[in-house]
Amino acid sequence: MLNARTRGAPVLNDVVARDPAIAAYVKQAGPPDFVLVPGPDDVELVYYQASRLVHFHRTPNGSERGELSPLPLEVANVLPVDLRAGTPGRIDPEVPPSASCWHVALERDECRTCCKTRFACAADCRPRDAG
Repeated sequence: MLNARTRGAPVLNDVVARDPAIAAYVKQAGPPDFVLVPGPDDVELVYYQASRLVHFHRTPNGSERGELSPLPLEVANVLPVDLRAGTPGRIDPEVPPSASCWHVALERDECRTCCKTRFACAADCRPRDAG
């Protein structure tokens, strides 16, 4: 999870340049506070004050998007401290980082992101059950 104004700025610029769906979303919603790239086909943008995580998953047919709001404790616990964003750091120190997993429903898929640390995250996206 990278601060989109500092270390994550080049990452954000790169994903915006590569994916028109992300570029359009950032143009409409404004720049996020944090950016996470948990896999080659996945990008997550975190808007802390709005309590919203937006997951983009690239497919052969373009990008799917899903939102998670409000931010669950598992997401808040991996956000770095940032005065401008208002993040306090780990909210619940009793929750181990390995327990930081969340699900986001997209148009056709569901993605699960898990973080062992703030910098070691992976996403797994699968088709949602039709039934």
